[in-house]
Amino acid sequence: YPLHQLGNPQLRIFRPKWFLTLVRPGKEQPPDTVQFHIPMEMTKLDVKNYLEKIYEVPVGAVRTRIQFGSNKKRNHLNQRVNQPDYKLAYVHM
Repeated sequence: YPLHQLGNPQLRIFRPKWFLTLVRPGKEQPPDTVQFHIPMEMTKLDVKNYLEKIYEVPVGAVRTRIQFGSNKKRNHLNQRVNQPDYKLAYVHM
């Protein structure tokens, strides 16, 4: 980064309040589609803007779905353990 000198504008760093996690799809996807775990409050438009503004990646379409967590696991006391719900985004590049 250049040094800040008196009279020059300050450097601004944009830090998004969300993060995306790239995951390997469970089923076969087209080669131009990627899958992300995203926060529940994030929308399709937020995902598109996030990828285009931060990573400068052209985005064609975004599909989202909510994956409900399972409650089939059990702990050492044989009690059911609920897995949290999460949202998936399928992004066509």
